[in-house]
Amino acid sequence: MYIKDFIFKIAIFAFVITTFFSSLADENRWSTNGPTGACVEAINFHPFDNHIIYLGTLDNGVYKSINSGDSWIHLELGNLDRTVQVLAIHPLGPDTIYAGTIRGLFKSTDAGEEWDLVESIGSPQNDYRAFAINPENSNILYAGGPMDVCKSTDGGQSWYEMILPGEW
Repeated sequence: MYIKDFIFKIAIFAFVITTFFSSLADENRWSTNGPTGACVEAINFHPFDNHIIYLGTLDNGVYKSINSGDSWIHLELGNLDRTVQVLAIHPLGPDTIYAGTIRGLFKSTDAGEEWDLVESIGSPQNDYRAFAINPENSNILYAGGPMDVCKSTDGGQSWYEMILPGEW
């Protein structure tokens, strides 16, 4: 009789522990709620509102969420290339967004509603994969890709190609 009680108590204990730990595991799981079918290349957050997220995707352009990723809006890109490899949001003027693509650098000044090709930058067909805004002086910008690295000291109005030492 004692053995049956002991086995029953062990079975109940094992059931409770398994149920408890599986519910804890469910709380820490990742879930998919992003744009369906989009291969994400770049993610960036609004500097003042962490509910606003931008995604740069392979072949699908830019998506925006205003509710921490619960839902996504596909931004109309106009002439913007569909493959966005890097996104940068101006730290002091978050309506200004830069998108590096395989066909050049694009800029929006209205939080992604409209985009324009940055024509004053190095090689307009450069495959821009890197972009940085100087945290101490937001007028200093850098954009880089396989063909060149460019710098602006006037907030992107004009650009010059940086000469890097040696071959790279």
